[in-house]
Amino acid sequence: MRLSLKAKTLSLVATLMMALSTLAWLPSPAASADGCGGSGFEAFWESGSLEGGNFVARAGQSATFKAKWGVPATVKPNDTYTITLPDELRTVGTPDYIEAKDDTGEVVATGKWSDKTITFTYGKYVAEKENVRVSFHQEVTWDDRFNTKNDDEDFTGRLGFTDACNSVKYLNGKFLGTPSGTKPAAGKSGYLPYQDVESSDGLGGYDRLKLVEWSIYATGYLEPMPGDSRWLSWSHPDYFVIEDKIPAGQKIICADAGHLT
Repeated sequence: MRLSLKAKTLSLVATLMMALSTLAWLPSPAASADGCGGSGFEAFWESGSLEGGNFVARAGQSATFKAKWGVPATVKPNDTYTITLPDELRTVGTPDYIEAKDDTGEVVATGKWSDKTITFTYGKYVAEKENVRVSFHQEVTWDDRFNTKNDDEDFTGRLGFTDACNSVKYLNGKFLGTPSGTKPAAGKSGYLPYQDVESSDGLGGYDRLKLVEWSIYATGYLEPMPGDSRWLSWSHPDYFVIEDKIPAGQKIICADAGHLT
C-alpha cells in the first residue's frame, strides 16, 4: 500500500518526537537526574571567631563552617556537586582533597577547591546506598580586600553560600575594621596574617593561615628628672628607647622617619 506524502510526513514527525522524548529522559553521565547532585542544602557556623553563633572577626581571623546535604537516589558514581562561598570570604588551608562523609564517617564523595568553589565527585558508595546525608567542614576568613578596610561592616543575613542546585543559605557575620597601627594612643598593636606552608592533614600539604599579633607600648609618664616632670611627646624623642628583637626572617618597615628607630 502506498502512503501519501502527508501520511509519510506525519509518520516522520511522530518518530522524531518519540526519539527526542527518549533522549530527554536519559540522565547526563556527569550529573544526577535532577541536574544538580544534591538536595536539602544546609550551612552553619561551627567554631572559631564566633559571637552568638555569628562570625565576628578582624582581617586574618577565621571560623569554620559545616555544610550538609542529601544525596538523591538518582545520583551515580562520578556525578558531581558544588558549593560556592560568598564573595566576602575565602578558604583557609585547602588540602589536595576534602572528604564528604555520612553520619557513620564513611566517605561518600571527595572534593577539590578552585578559588571559592568546591566540586565534590561521588564515589562507588552511592551505587550501594541511597538517600543519605553527607557533610564536610571548612575554615574560612575574610577576603583579602578586607586587609586594609578601616570601618566595621555588618553582614547579617548577607553571607550567601550557594550549592549546585542554586539553593542559597545566608549566614551572619560582622567585620571588625581595626587595622594595624592607625589609632593614636600610648602604643600600637595589630595583626599580621601569613601562610604556613609546612602544614599537612594527611591528605596533602596546604597553606594554613596563621596570625601574628604584635604590640608596642610606651608609658605615658616619664620618670621625673630633678626639678622637672615631663609627659611623653615627640618634642623629646630621646627621652625613651624601645628595643625589640625581631625573629629571623622578619623586618620592620616604617614610613615615619624619626618617629621609630
